[in-house]
Amino acid sequence: MVRPGMYSGDYLTTWLGGKLAECGVTTSADLAISAADDAELRLPPDRRYRAVVHVSGISRGMLARLPWDYGSLYRLPPDDQQVINAVRASISIPSFFTPVPTPSRGAETPMPDRPVLRWPGGTVTWVDGGMLMNFPISAFDRADGRLPRWPTIGIRLAAEPGTQPRRPSQQHYAGGLPLPDDHDERVGPLSRRPGHRQPDDLRPPRRRRRDEIQSHRLTKRAFFQNGAEAATSFLINWADTGVPRSAQRAR
Repeated sequence: MVRPGMYSGDYLTTWLGGKLAECGVTTSADLAISAADDAELRLPPDRRYRAVVHVSGISRGMLARLPWDYGSLYRLPPDDQQVINAVRASISIPSFFTPVPTPSRGAETPMPDRPVLRWPGGTVTWVDGGMLMNFPISAFDRADGRLPRWPTIGIRLAAEPGTQPRRPSQQHYAGGLPLPDDHDERVGPLSRRPGHRQPDDLRPPRRRRRDEIQSHRLTKRAFFQNGAEAATSFLINWADTGVPRSAQRAR
């Protein structure tokens, strides 16, 4: 209650930080993508990194995508920031792990649908990015609005909206923050974003009660088989330049 959080997360920082260092990764600069890596690179300069980590900034009630947003939200040089700090913040499940405080400079953030937001310097507090976005597939969207060079396929397993009560850990930090399902819905489903499609044949033919799935093994097997066949059919029908032999056999 004092920290607040049951675990400090220090072990993860020490262990994973060491593993990253063994791979030659310490700061975001070690994850930068250059023209030599990808001759057809079309990413904006602030997004040319091999990894992006999502954290929820509860001080400002905003999702931060690191290292993309270091400059615009916190006026910090992205290449100088420690990768392990962002990863540690991203797993800060409220009440289980302590939040991560981070020094910030005063910044001005241009917003697409509102005036420029001005932030004072000081300290911001980060927790689990899932507080604001549990399904961050939009990170793969092109920034220039053109069709992607290859498709991005995401699978999201979630309950129907409104069927699950908020957990105490969510209430602990929620305040004015939109919770995961709310933010994911505002971002929009796959079918509403450029370059993505949501196939009808991946949806179950009908809703099934939870007790039916848990009680009947045959029903569970049929449910699994329905999903496997629908996914296989979707991938085969979507292929534009030939289908792998293994997929042909599965069909």
